[in-house]
Formats: sequence, structure tokens, C-alpha cells
Amino acid sequence: MALIKCSECGKEISDKAGTCVHCGCPITKEKHSIRKGTMMCTNCKSIFYEIYEQCPKCGSSNKITANPGENLPNAQPVGQKKKWTTSHTICLVGIILFLVILVQYGARSPSGSKWYVGGTLHKATISEWNKASYSNKLATAADWVVNISPRIKAKVQRSGSMDALRSYAAELVTCVNETAAGEGYSNMKAGEIAVSCGVIMGWTR
Repeated sequence: MALIKCSECGKEISDKAGTCVHCGCPITKEKHSIRKGTMMCTNCKSIFYEIYEQCPKCGSSNKITANPGENLPNAQPVGQKKKWTTSHTICLVGIILFLVILVQYGARSPSGSKWYVGGTLHKATISEWNKASYSNKLATAADWVVNISPRIKAKVQRSGSMDALRSYAAELVTCVNETAAGEGYSNMKAGEIAVSCGVIMGWTR
């Protein structure tokens, strides 16, 4: 009696068994035809081309030349296709569910659409302003615009969309950035410069 590996669970069983005693998989008595120029590993019974000095499956150097057309029982060709199992199906379903949840969570995230939320530079110095991200500057500038100009605030309210405010906020960020690039402004408050920009651009009228 020889021991072979179950094609389903990989555990060793008798070659005379009709089913695997571990997982119950039916055992098929397959014989694999050996092609010319192939070798068989005497350790794991794998079949591989003679160009390999060692078995590519187990690394053993113990091999024998396989005669063309010879049928070797229990031989296991390297690279043979494995059966699709229940475990594969469960794994695939898990991956799909994870991707669906990831997409839904991303769609609910407000950070991508509400550009005017989360500004934290209202009391920042110019030095702090210069180190901040553009998105933080833009959100802060949106708050400044509606406080500086009641006219622009009313215009945004009539439009019913905060997107009408974005161009004004971007313009204010540019004005503050250009002013902050000059010397002697590092200790000033960014909000003070923003108000001055609003006056210069006529937003307070």
C-alpha cells in the first residue's frame, strides 16, 4: 500500500481508498502520461522538464528519467490545475462585500463635496497660514467672505448653492497669499489681511 495526497485537502491517504478519510472527497485513480524530456521526482512524485536540476515543487535532487509514453500511477505533474472549492467561493464573496462596503463608505464621506467645511485658520498668523493646506485656506476664506460682504452672502443664499461662494473664496485666498509673501507680515493675523483684501476688492460696499 502506498500513500498519496488528497487532491482536495492535501492530506496523505491510502492509494486504495475510495474516498478521503479526512474530507470525504472521492479519490480518482488518475494516471498521467509522461512526455519526452521529462523527469519524475522520487521524493514527491512530481513531473517536470529535464532542464531543472532540482524538483521545482519540493527542491529534491533525487529524480529519474521518465520514458516517453510511460504511465506512472500517482504521479503529480507540477502546475496542474486545482479544483474550485467552497473555500475559494467564500473568499471571493468576502472580497466583493469588502469592496461594496468601501465604495459605499466613500460615497457617504462629506469631505469630497463640502469644500467649505473644516476651516481652522480664522485666528492664524501669517506664518501659520503659509504652512496650511489649500483646502484649509479655502474653507476658512469661505467663512471670511460671508462675514466681510453681506452682498455676497445674500447672493449665495439666493442661488441656494455654496458653489457660488467658491470663486470669491479662491480670490480671497490668492489675495492673502500675495500679501503674505511680502516682508514684515509673518506675525500679523491672516484674518486682518483678509478684511483688508475685502475692502480693496470692494466687497464691503
